[in-house]
Amino acid sequence: MTAAALTFRELINVEPDLVSAAGIQSIDERYPSEKDDTPHQINGPLKELARLMEHSLPERIHYGEPVHKIDTDQDKVKVVTSERTWTADGVIAAIPPAVAANITLSKDLDAHFREALESYINGAIIKITWDYTAPFWEKAIGNEKTQAVREVIYTDPEGVTVTDASARGNNNRLTMFIGAGKAVELNRHSEEEIMEQAASWLTEAFGREAAQYKSCNLTRWVEEPWCGGGYGAAIRYGGNIHSPAHLHEPYNRVMFSSSELSETFPHFMEGALRAGRSAAGKMIAHLTGFKIFLFQSTNRPGACPNPTWRTVPSFIF
Repeated sequence: MTAAALTFRELINVEPDLVSAAGIQSIDERYPSEKDDTPHQINGPLKELARLMEHSLPERIHYGEPVHKIDTDQDKVKVVTSERTWTADGVIAAIPPAVAANITLSKDLDAHFREALESYINGAIIKITWDYTAPFWEKAIGNEKTQAVREVIYTDPEGVTVTDASARGNNNRLTMFIGAGKAVELNRHSEEEIMEQAASWLTEAFGREAAQYKSCNLTRWVEEPWCGGGYGAAIRYGGNIHSPAHLHEPYNRVMFSSSELSETFPHFMEGALRAGRSAAGKMIAHLTGFKIFLFQSTNRPGACPNPTWRTVPSFIF
């Protein structure tokens, strides 16, 4: 089996025979960069970024209140949760499509969106990061040059990779990704058992020094009821490969937005942010008839330095 096939399980997080090859090609085509995908990283768990962003919101996020149904009602949309019913002019469902498929939709919405939603299958990923005092996996060659192990792809077990995720000057890190079927299998065990198994694989590849870490962090996105699985959902074999564009366009005041649906950088944080900005503009245009242009920078030609915004009541979850 080739290295590409072995690492596929970790990159896509789904067993290869369950996904659409054309769907995977679509993900690749929507990644408009030739640069490495690891130069920018958060100096800590991703949840810390989410908490920071939450503090800047003018409205309160309602936790522990899952949405069960979305229903169109003349010129409004009703969102039924476990606690109450919300009414809004428009709704953006900012959740992975495979999770959104569990929400009951009104007849018109179901007829329009159901095939696209059910074209997705959840991924599964376990991520473990070890921090070290020094990058022992780098070996000196001569006076200045160094040779480093950048990535290890395991042939047994399949679906496991380890990468040098260090941000030089800030940290020295090795990160293990366990994807697809192996992640689902390990997720049935306790965190301690997962760490023990992962440490065994790590020392097998890097030697005893790998056990001398300062700290470690384990995160698992496997069969989660609210997010599905990491890094995201993929189009299943036989699914509609046009689902991303279909779900990311408003219909009867409802649309979907997630990293999987982003026009650029799907399955990355950057894709999630861009999908959110795009969805906001599309929904405002859908509700008001006004086109909204969102610019990355006001310094480039054609950018509007003082845009006029119109407040539109909407519901985002």
